[in-house]
This record gives sequence, structure tokens and C-alpha cells, in this order.
Amino acid sequence: MPHFLRDLEVQDLHTVDHASLAQAIAKGIELAAPPFRIALFGSWGSGKSTILKMVQACIEEENAREDLHADYIKPLWFNAWEVESHTSLLASLVTLFVHHIPEGVRYSRKGARVARQAALASAYLSRRWNTAQPHPTPALNPQDDDDADDFSQVQTLKDTFRRLVDLTLQSAPRQRERRLVVFVDDLDKCAPHTVLAFIEGVKLFLERGTPLILVFALDREVLGNAIAQKYHHSQHRPPNTFDADRYVEKIFEFNYDVPPITLPNTRPLARELYLRAGLADLAASDEERALALAAIERALALPGISLSPRKIKRIFNKFIWFFSSMRRLPLEPPEPAPASPDDAPDDLPALDAWLIWLLTTEQWRELRRMVADHGAPALGELCNRVTGNPLFPHANQTVRALFDALPGQAALLDYYRGVFNANGAVHLPAVQLRMRARVHELARIDRVLLLNGV
Repeated sequence: MPHFLRDLEVQDLHTVDHASLAQAIAKGIELAAPPFRIALFGSWGSGKSTILKMVQACIEEENAREDLHADYIKPLWFNAWEVESHTSLLASLVTLFVHHIPEGVRYSRKGARVARQAALASAYLSRRWNTAQPHPTPALNPQDDDDADDFSQVQTLKDTFRRLVDLTLQSAPRQRERRLVVFVDDLDKCAPHTVLAFIEGVKLFLERGTPLILVFALDREVLGNAIAQKYHHSQHRPPNTFDADRYVEKIFEFNYDVPPITLPNTRPLARELYLRAGLADLAASDEERALALAAIERALALPGISLSPRKIKRIFNKFIWFFSSMRRLPLEPPEPAPASPDDAPDDLPALDAWLIWLLTTEQWRELRRMVADHGAPALGELCNRVTGNPLFPHANQTVRALFDALPGQAALLDYYRGVFNANGAVHLPAVQLRMRARVHELARIDRVLLLNGV
């Protein structure tokens, strides 16, 4: 039976090739001179966590080779979002290290002393810097008593951080060089001031020679917004003079970017999701199944759409709802009365029109809100922008203003150039009639979706 896809079901899709990137990051970890910080940048749902898991698999495979000339790398995971509300992220990272010290060492006099010192120092600095506030300002100049305490605690934490890492690696093979890699995941889901306080704190407390590599999975835009909130609005700096890119270069010694899903991968991904969702059970024949898959592939493969595993999953869930509801939806539009003998038939199949609009409602939600509020004139303005011709009257100034401010407008126009097949012949009356028919059909589909609560 058909069913919606869940996030976890797209994390292991073998049709999305991230193996090369995972191997490159694993090689970067191997080449890093610790302490070292690496960033993996990717948008929401681009598969950052999946890639880091593949990196971990590469590291564990290399560890199993027992090559005495290669470093032994112990991987740990730190999910910042899960612990954000409990305590400071720095204190939580200390707790993670303590938890992974072998029990015999952890409860020894030395292990207990190091764990206690690290916990006290991180807790003190978290309170002193008041990291619950959006703009904590640590003072590290040891001139008055409070500042001297800060300076002393920072030095203590630097020292205990290194000893904590060493204790965590106690169970690693002693005949090989040992290092610890921590994958920091979901940090960009935390509050902006928390993100920066943690990144800056970790950089400050890593003493030279600490055998630790941190790999951060981050959304570059979210990090940029956090930087802007803290530094662009500083009272001591003129607005818009802080270079966020240079800040990132100072924090991370190396960074990687998750590439978008390429068009060759769209077709096998569509087939895999089609089968996982159980949609094949709805098809009455192989021919019907092939038609459905071809329509899904055409909707996903048009230029202008930026794909990620999670975005495809969300779009596909709308497709699943559609195919499961087809019997009660008015799939075919009512037959329009011919305007003239020279009318050109609309060559956009009804199935394609539904899937294209369902994709649009997920990918460009602001456009969908415009259409819900203004109906066909909003889609008419889209058609005008795609073709560069006033096929629809420009009477609605509100719609024009909203379209000017529409996020992702360039990608939307690229996508609908493919939908409308705008090939430079839009001045021909037959082509104009065809485009008007498409606009009104998409508006009709949207009305049906709204009636069904979608």
C-alpha cells in the first residue's frame, strides 16, 4: 500500500552519489595537523549527516586495516541541537569526552581529577560569559580580579581539554599515532548566538598539539546570519563592514560544500522513491506505471530547481498524495470552447500539470500564497515574466509588486521556461492561446488543492 516517506528513508539512498565527497573529507581528516577544524557546508536537507556517516565508515574501514604507518582515528558524534536546552554546548562537549574515557581510567584518581577540572572550568566560563544572551562578550585580559579568573579558567580548560582528549584515546592501539575526530551535527539548528559562542569557544580552548579534529556540518546561510546578528550590529563597528567570509576562513582551516543533486541522478532517485512509497501497487498496468514515472521524472528534471534528498522527499510525498487521490480529483480539465479554428492544443499532459504544480507549491511557497490570494493574475504575471511579453494585462499592480519581491525568482523563471516551453515564438497567436490555457489550468489545479486542504 502507498505510504508517505520519512526523513530516515532518504538517508541511505544509494542513487545519490556522495561517496566521492565522503572519501575526500576522510582524506582531509587524515592530512589535518591537529587541532584542526573542518566545515561541511550544505543547505537544509542536502545530506550533510549522511555524508558524515559515510566519512565515519571510511575512517573505521581504514582503522580496521591496522596499518602501523597510518594514524588511528577515533570518531565521536556530538549533536548540538539535542543538548542545547540542557546546558552550554561547551560543557556538553566536555561531558561527551568524559563519557568516552575508558571506565578504568575515568574512575581513577587522575581521570576523575581531569574530568572535574574540565567540568568546573567550562561551567564557570559559560556562566561568566552569559551565553544565554545574544551578544556575550568574554573578557580575557588578566588585569582585574574577574578578568584574572577568566584568564586562569581559559588556561585550565585548554590544558584539561588536551588531557581529556588523551584520556579518551587511552583504549586506541598504542603502536599507532592516535587522534580523535568529532562530528558536530545539527549545530545550525541552534540559536544563532549559541552557534557562534560554541564555535568561537572551541577555537579558543584548543591548545596547539591537541590530537583533535572537529568536523562541523553547517548551513552557510544560517552561519552567515548568526555572524551578521553578532557583528554587523555591533556598536563599535559601522554597519555592513564585517566580512563574514573572512570570518569563516579564520574559524575553519578547510571547508567542503555539498554539491546539488545532478540531473543524471534524478531518474534513478525517482524510481527508487516510487517503489519505496508503494506507488507501483496503484498502477493497473506496466504502461500506467511507466507513464507515472515519466511524468515524475519530467517534473523533477526541469532546469531551475535545486534538489536535495529532503526536498525531493517532501515533493515526492505530495506526489504520493496525488496518485493515491487521483480517483476523486478532477484530473482532466473541462473542455474549453474553441476560440478560433487556429487554436493550438495545449501539449502539457494533465498528469504533468498536476505534478509540476505540486512541486511548485513545495519549492516556491511564496508564489503559491500569491496564487491563493490573487488567482490567475498571479500566474499570468509569471507567464509575462517567463516570456518577456505581456500576454496577460498588467493591471494588477499589487501582483507585480509582490512578484518583484518574490524569493528565488530567477530559479522559478528558469523552471517555468521549461514548463511553458518558451522558445522565442511567444508572439504567435497560437502560442499565446496555449500559454493562456496552461495558466488557467494551473489556477484550476490550485483551487482544487485548496479545497482538499493541500
